[in-house]
Amino acid sequence: MSTRPNVIFIMADDMGYGDLSVINQGINHTPALNDLYRQSLRLSQGYAASCVCAPSRAGFLTGRYPHRTGCTCLNEIHGLNHIAARETTIADLFGSSGYHTGLIGKWHCGHDGEFRPENRGFSHVETYHPQGMDYWKYTIDHNGTPEKADGKTYLTDNLTERALRYISNHQSEPFFLHLAYYAPHRPLQASDEKLAKYKDRDDLTEGQKRVHAMIESMDDGIGRIMNLLHETGLENNTIVIFTSDNGPDNLEIDGISPARENLGLRGCKYSVHDGGIRVPAMVRWPDGMLCDRDNHDLFHFIDFLPTLATACGVSIPQAIRLDGENRLAVWQDDALNVNPIRFWQWNRHYPYPNCNAAMRDGDWKLVYPKLIGYNQMSQANIDMILGKRPFETTRPQMLELGQPGKPMLFNIKDDPFEKNDLSLANLQRVGQMTSSLNDWCHDVMGDFKKSLNVQFG
Repeated sequence: MSTRPNVIFIMADDMGYGDLSVINQGINHTPALNDLYRQSLRLSQGYAASCVCAPSRAGFLTGRYPHRTGCTCLNEIHGLNHIAARETTIADLFGSSGYHTGLIGKWHCGHDGEFRPENRGFSHVETYHPQGMDYWKYTIDHNGTPEKADGKTYLTDNLTERALRYISNHQSEPFFLHLAYYAPHRPLQASDEKLAKYKDRDDLTEGQKRVHAMIESMDDGIGRIMNLLHETGLENNTIVIFTSDNGPDNLEIDGISPARENLGLRGCKYSVHDGGIRVPAMVRWPDGMLCDRDNHDLFHFIDFLPTLATACGVSIPQAIRLDGENRLAVWQDDALNVNPIRFWQWNRHYPYPNCNAAMRDGDWKLVYPKLIGYNQMSQANIDMILGKRPFETTRPQMLELGQPGKPMLFNIKDDPFEKNDLSLANLQRVGQMTSSLNDWCHDVMGDFKKSLNVQFG
């Protein structure tokens, strides 16, 4: 058994901050996550790197803002869900430092050639392509070999079994496992057993019933993983992290929507309001820090790489320009208080500064609203995604979105639901933060253009 800490980084997909029953007054059932929550350092202001999946994952994987990596969108059609080949990933670093590295579940950052996870530092890969996924009919890419599902095994349960096998096989060496569940991302398909617990709930919509049932299957799997860590004697020196890539989706399909309350946070997936980017985040490491406590400092996905590297003795070459910061001292000391400046921005196609963009500076949050068309695709793009026409990768385009709207300013400490726009009473602060946001956009867009040159040649 290794004396170096293992890492299991568990990421849900489209799970909201308010989807844990321990904090939502028991709307759903998440006993294993509730236990993990009580045993963890709870990052109450944990923020994803983006309000959509692929760029959010890119931020975690590289410790850099997604724009720098070229991974700014979620659809394969424009190639903007690829992490540029020149980027170094957390798996690269851990693998070169003697860790066995595994990826089980969703990989959404390039599925061909040099962008495949096997070429991004992961030595063991059991993954799938998320677009067009079905929870019963799917194919797992096992180190390059396709394995078709039997049509009976629920995807979430399959991923759990694979994770259990990986942990058992590598318990005698230090390992870094990224377990990326697909739940509760659409299609909203749940097992009959789990759904039966919610079917008579008049307080829930049909979509909410399915989402909660899907989360419960994932919760079962996490419980089994924690039990295995206990049985193998790994539980105290394994860093277990649970989070989600972004907030809950609200897209209605066939009259069914997964939209839910999410503790009243404003916005959802696709939005840089807190409902889209503030996510559940907890860290359990009994041998390395005091657990069962809350930390209210802002923690961003880009901070995971340098923090975990420090905790595990993994060196980071000086040539790598990280945006994230090592926050291990904050994790280990209640007295420290660190609230770095952080940024977000998202639209489809080329990034558009000051559209659906945000900045946090302490308790203050500046938000530039969405512009009409920020989330639009051409009909040809939609037809390719739906399989109605042959798939082809097309160059992303610059959208004609018009002039930026009026910025909004919120004090998140006093107004966590972003209801009270304080911009008119703080014009100087708005001006300063807008200037910082513009400087950030100019900086990351320089790297974004370099990344496109790598990807599209």
